[in-house]
Amino acid sequence: MSFETEVIEYRSGNSPVYNTTKQPGLTRYSNIILKRGVFLGDFEFYELWRNTIFFQEGAAKFRRDITIKLLDEEHKPVITWAVEKAWPSKVQSADLNADANEILIESMELVHEGIKIVEAK
Repeated sequence: MSFETEVIEYRSGNSPVYNTTKQPGLTRYSNIILKRGVFLGDFEFYELWRNTIFFQEGAAKFRRDITIKLLDEEHKPVITWAVEKAWPSKVQSADLNADANEILIESMELVHEGIKIVEAK
């Protein structure tokens, strides 16, 4: 969950100082990747992604505000993030290797338009 603000360097045309001032520009947010184990008959990640194929929001809205909570050992929230207008851009399963004795992990990549930290209650 990273984000950064571009730096815009500007120098006024009549400035007597020969250097630029730095101002904040556009903010960029990295995608969020969620991972989980796969269960029989559970295709929720796939269904959420499938709704975005034609990117036509009608009655069903696939851009959603979501909340992500980091929990402690007692399942109490330590930190909570509010993510704005998120939608799944990618769903991926782990490699299917018959020689490996691994749990199948599925991941979903979410793009979004903003993130902020909210207080835990």
